[in-house]
Amino acid sequence: MGGDHLLAVDSNVYHERYQRYYFKDIQGIVILKTKRGRFFNGIVGFLLALAAALTLQAWFASDSVWVVFWAILGSFFLILLLGNMAFGPTCVCQVRMPISTNKLPSLHRLRLARKVRDRIREKIEQTQGRLTSEQIMHSTPPPSLSSMGMTPVHPPGSRWAHWSLYATALLMAAFCVLYLFRGGPALAGSGLLLGSLLAILNIIALSRQARKQMPGAVKASSWIVMGVVVAGSILVYFGMMITMLKNGEVEPMLNQWSLYSSMAAVRPIDVPFLSVIFIVLAICLSLASLIGTVSLASWQPDRGR
Repeated sequence: MGGDHLLAVDSNVYHERYQRYYFKDIQGIVILKTKRGRFFNGIVGFLLALAAALTLQAWFASDSVWVVFWAILGSFFLILLLGNMAFGPTCVCQVRMPISTNKLPSLHRLRLARKVRDRIREKIEQTQGRLTSEQIMHSTPPPSLSSMGMTPVHPPGSRWAHWSLYATALLMAAFCVLYLFRGGPALAGSGLLLGSLLAILNIIALSRQARKQMPGAVKASSWIVMGVVVAGSILVYFGMMITMLKNGEVEPMLNQWSLYSSMAAVRPIDVPFLSVIFIVLAICLSLASLIGTVSLASWQPDRGR
């Protein structure tokens, strides 16, 4: 903050971008609360619960090395979760100028944005003066876009992440049907890689659609895929663990590779509970992908006139 202006700096490893906003030209400070913080808490909370479950599994298996490893990893996720909660809700802060509205890149927490807004307001009022309530009531509102025969322009969302997400989800649905009848470490490893790719694409798609104009069916299908992946992963893991315990296979749990090999050897078609899970996963992923694909293909973003 300078004497008569606000300087915004947007930098990364490759370049820095400076933008100067003079207090005499600022028409407004817009703060939009976002859901990125809650989304981050959900992802980290799931990882924390998974690390805690793996810690307990290693504890019961008397594997001290993996107990320490999963406990340290869980502590890291716990620190991330508590830190994000301590910083408060997330937001997007924009400064409105006569010819444009620009984002202030460093203000992405609601508490900090409000504090900075109050400081900027004092400088703006010192430069531009302050309107009384009577002046505001008798002032003429600026013309809207609709009154001028124009439609508002909304930024269309990028589609590549959703196309990739739906294609990978269909592949995962086909994999669930295949794995229902066959097992083995190689096929299980391929499923883990495919599932990791699906989770990464899902996170990218959800982050890109958060502040974009997209059909509701596209956004809903992305969330459905995320819910199916999270719930399915938990149910499959514990379903296989319970199956091994019922079969008396406690010895393979003494080390991680033996545990992986034993779980990969379980054929879901032989276990009714696992069969139902894999069938439901395949159906839900297929339906969510098809609905999202149809909605995305028929969507024509309104770019204004």
